[in-house]
Amino acid sequence: MKHPILLSYTFEELMYEYYVKIETELHRTKSIEAEGDKIEEEKWESAEAWADEEERKEREQLEEQNKMKASSVEQSTKQTESDDPYDPSKDPEAIEWMEKEMAKAKELYGDDFGEDLSLDMEEDK
Repeated sequence: MKHPILLSYTFEELMYEYYVKIETELHRTKSIEAEGDKIEEEKWESAEAWADEEERKEREQLEEQNKMKASSVEQSTKQTESDDPYDPSKDPEAIEWMEKEMAKAKELYGDDFGEDLSLDMEEDK
């Protein structure tokens, strides 16, 4: 401590200046680290928000697809229920054809051909 400027300070003042400099440097380092942590946290939160948004969109698409499938299945079942299957016994052309075939068969096999037949499928034999 032979420097004249240093001799003008007391030991306590020099210690104070030294600790202030150390504390200032520590504070600056901590604030830089805190700022870096804050930036990392913001990046993480934005990435999480993006991932959540993408998952939500995907979930909505799946729900929409499921609804479309359900409605198409529902629509097809309604369509098959509402559509009557083809019944040849009610078709005028089929009736005419059956009558012609019966007339031909009666000529070949006799007039009583086909009279013992029943349309009731559960009739006892």
